[in-house]
Amino acid sequence: MSYFQIEPATHNDIWDNYLSYREELALKVKSLMSTDDNLKELKDNDAYACAIARIHYLRAPAALPEANDISAQAQYWKTYYNTPLGKGTVQEFIHNWQTYGVNI
Repeated sequence: MSYFQIEPATHNDIWDNYLSYREELALKVKSLMSTDDNLKELKDNDAYACAIARIHYLRAPAALPEANDISAQAQYWKTYYNTPLGKGTVQEFIHNWQTYGVNI
């Protein structure tokens, strides 16, 4: 769901097993919502979806790669966001970044 392609199960896991233990962060995320329907927010509210995607990365055990290292970002995305079993590839990430991304 959303621009960030977040599965409902992943979204729910973020709330159940991460945000429910971090009240201050949970309140910040809730402040982005205009309804009580989390999945509707995920689908229709880009700011909320972006926050959930960032929290997904926040849970990863490794630090984010440097902003100018697209290859490392691609590998990080594949490992921690798309997962090794996901359909996305490092090459696809790099291509999409070069085609649609912004220059730093």
